Amino acid sequence: MPLSGLINNFYYEFTSNTGDYIEADQPVLVSQYSVSANECVGLTDPPVGDPEMMYLSPIEQGVKNVYFYATRNQAIDLNFINVILPQNGLASLLIDGVAPATSEYITHPANANYAVVVKRLFGAASQHSISSDSSFIASVYGVGYYESYGYNMGTLVNNLNALGEIKNSLNTNNKPDTFTCPKTPVRLFIKLAYPATSIHWKLSQANGLLPNTDSVINNPVSTGTSQINGRTYYTYTLQQDFSVANPGTYHIPVAYTSPDIDACNNTESATIAVVVKPGPPSDFSTTGLLCLKDTVQLTGTTSTVGGLFNYTGYLWNFDDGSTQNTSNAKKKFTTTGNHDVRYRVYADNGCIGDTTKTISINANPSLSITSSGKPCIDSVINLLFFHYA
Repeated sequence: MPLSGLINNFYYEFTSNTGDYIEADQPVLVSQYSVSANECVGLTDPPVGDPEMMYLSPIEQGVKNVYFYATRNQAIDLNFINVILPQNGLASLLIDGVAPATSEYITHPANANYAVVVKRLFGAASQHSISSDSSFIASVYGVGYYESYGYNMGTLVNNLNALGEIKNSLNTNNKPDTFTCPKTPVRLFIKLAYPATSIHWKLSQANGLLPNTDSVINNPVSTGTSQINGRTYYTYTLQQDFSVANPGTYHIPVAYTSPDIDACNNTESATIAVVVKPGPPSDFSTTGLLCLKDTVQLTGTTSTVGGLFNYTGYLWNFDDGSTQNTSNAKKKFTTTGNHDVRYRVYADNGCIGDTTKTISINANPSLSITSSGKPCIDSVINLLFFHYA
C-alpha cells in the first residue's frame, strides 16, 4: 500500500481497520499497535484492554510449526490467534491438532493469494500449537479488565538472497515439488538475488546423496529469472539427476560468488533442504502353483497414502530382460529355480515406489499310468497312477 508523510525522516505511520498488504523495494521493519478497546476509562463498563504493540514477521520469514502460550493472568478474558498463510496451506493447517472451521478464515482482503485465520481460544491458560506444510506468520493476543497482551509467534530467519528448490525429474503434474522420495531422480535448483560468477555445490557434505562429488561451476549460466515479492532472482541448476536411498531431510551447502555481494570475498553461503518422504508403497503377490508349465499371475498392490500419490505408471522387470507396463502381470518362466521380480510404481509428482521379490519356479510334475488285466469286453482293468513332483 502507498504511504505518505515521513515522520522525523525516519518512519511512516498510518491508521487502518482493514486487512493490508505492505511491500517495499528496501528492507523495512513493521510494527502493529492498537489503542485500548475503550481508549478512555468510563466509555464502556467494564473497561477492556490496554494499548498493545508487536513487531510483524515478513511472509518470507514464516514458520511451519509453533508452540505458544495463551494466558489468563491479570484478568485476561478473551484470547485470540491470528494466522496468515498461503491459500494452499489451509489444507494442512492444524490448530491444536484440529483443522480450522470454514467460519474461522477468510481470503485476505488485500492479497487473494493468502488466507487469514482468526480463532478464539477458550478454556484455561495453556500451551497451544499451530502447524502447516506451508510457512505462516501468526500472533496471539488477549484483552481483559484494563489489561491486554500480544506477541509474535516467531520468525524463521532465512537468507532471502538465496532460495533452494527441487524438482522431481519424472513429475508430470506440473506442480511445485516440496519433497521427493527414495530412489527418485531429482534436480537441484538455487535462485540467487545476484547474477553469480561462481557456484560451489558442496554435495559431499550431504550424506546419503548420490552422486555426492563436489562441483564448482565458474561463470554459470542462469536458466532464467523470476520475480519473487518484487525482487529478481536468477535460477541455477546442475544438469544431472540425484537421488537418496532413505527418507529424511538432507541439507546441501552451496557457496556462490558475485561482485554485487557486499563481503570481502564477494561470497555468501546458503543451504538447499531436500525433504525425502517415504515413496508410494508398492508390493505384489503371486497365485498359482509356480510350476514351469504354468503362467504365474502377479498382482500389484498399492496405496494412495491419504491422497498423497496419484499413480500414472507401472513397470515389471524380470530377470530374463523382459518387462510389462501394467498394474498386474502374467509371466511364464522358462527355467526352474529362483527368479528376481522387480515391481515399480510411478506417481504423478515423480515419486517412485520400488520393490523386488524372489519367487521360486518348480519343475513340472510328471505322471505315469500302468494297467493290469485282460483287455477284453466285460473284463476289469486296474489302472495305477504314479505322480512325480
